[in-house]
Amino acid sequence: MPGFVPTPLGENVEAAIDILGNRIRVAILGYLQAHGPALRGEIATALGLVPGTVSSQLGVLLDAGVITTDPPAEQIRPGSRVRYVAVPERIDHLYLTLGHALGVTLDR
Repeated sequence: MPGFVPTPLGENVEAAIDILGNRIRVAILGYLQAHGPALRGEIATALGLVPGTVSSQLGVLLDAGVITTDPPAEQIRPGSRVRYVAVPERIDHLYLTLGHALGVTLDR
């Protein structure tokens, strides 16, 4: 099986593609930006997704820094109600990075 082939795009563009090139991740980010902080179950119900799928994607989004938790991750205990919160500045950065890689300018 072929391995991962690096591109000349760089890590920032690869991160933007990884996050913004996934339908479920984009749907979760869009929901959080439009509706504010939400519980995993609220997100799953609103998007018509299985909670386990949402949970795994939330982990990827947390690792990428495009969402955060309330309470903060270090304060979460088993059984805690965790709300997920979009980090608009990080999302904007990824969006602009991808646009720049595509040669998109805002003055068209």
